[in-house]
Amino acid sequence: MAERNGSLLSFLAGTALGVVIGLLIAPRPGKETREVLKEKAREYLEEGQKVYETSKEKVSKAVESGKEVISEKAEVLKEKAGEVKEKIQEKAKALKRSEEVEEIKPEKA
Repeated sequence: MAERNGSLLSFLAGTALGVVIGLLIAPRPGKETREVLKEKAREYLEEGQKVYETSKEKVSKAVESGKEVISEKAEVLKEKAGEVKEKIQEKAKALKRSEEVEEIKPEKA
């Protein structure tokens, strides 16, 4: 996505530069050229703002989606950790019982 935005910005910058150069070398009076430059600057500013807002929305959606995924994965991880904890406790209890049973048994001679 960053590469695409970079390409778009490069395209817009190149287009703006081409328009400016074209206007500066065009045979028009200075006042008229300045008015055309102002208008083009407004157009590019509006387009830039649209690109910014669109990108901002996409980033916000991606962040929210990422938060949801992280939250879901955290819940799964908590559940798995709880299951592992229970299994470890069961094994520990079983081991302790088997040790207690061995202590009770008399040693054979």
